[in-house]
Order: sequence, then C-alpha cells, then structure tokens
Amino acid sequence: MDEESAFWTLCTICELLNPENYWQNMLGTLVDQEVFDELLRVEMPSLSSHFDSLGLPVGMLTQSWFLCLFIGHVRMQLSLQVLDSYFFYGMKYLFAFALAVFRHMEPTLLQQTDVSQIPPLFGKPMRLP
Repeated sequence: MDEESAFWTLCTICELLNPENYWQNMLGTLVDQEVFDELLRVEMPSLSSHFDSLGLPVGMLTQSWFLCLFIGHVRMQLSLQVLDSYFFYGMKYLFAFALAVFRHMEPTLLQQTDVSQIPPLFGKPMRLP
C-alpha cells in the first residue's frame, strides 16, 4: 500500500481497534500482559511455573509482540496472517497466537535453566512452522 494508506491503517489500529485507554500511560498494554500472564498460568501451568522459578516475567517476552502485532517477530507471510486475524477477531486473537507460540516452544523453553538463554530463542523473526 502507499504511504498515506499505511498511515491511515496505522491510525485505525491505534485509535479504533484498541480500547480508548490502551495507549494512555501504556495502561492497556500492562493490562494485556497481566491477562496473558494469567492465561498462560491456566493453559500452560508447567511453563508458567518454570518462568516463575527463573524469575522471568512473561511480559518481558510478550509485550513487544502485542505492541507490534507480531510484525517483525515472525516471518512476513505469517505477520500478514496475524494481521488479518487481528482485524477479524480482535485482540483475543493475539492472545491465542501468543499461546500457540509458547505451546510450540514449550519443550525447548522447559529445558532452559538460565534466564538469559530464553530471549534469544525468540529471535527476529522467530522460526515457527
């Protein structure tokens, strides 16, 4: 798309698709991280406990995913699919996709004993099937 269309698409994402207070003091992003942390505890308790034992807040890994809608974190074709699904389903899709990423990476993540080994596993772009 051309520059102007890209600008108005970004405006739509920021102003219409996210709640009004999402960007104010980053409140929305903090709430999303708390919600996702709880979702991970319910859906993948062993991984959540493992992160807790390492002292790794999940938001350290996922905040940029949610802010950037996974753009730059996964291959371009997958980024476009994430955007399509986000436009159709809304924010709940980002939570589902992030859970799928963790489910895919769970065996590898559970083997890590050093917190510094985990962020590089989510290099740019992540290698997902």
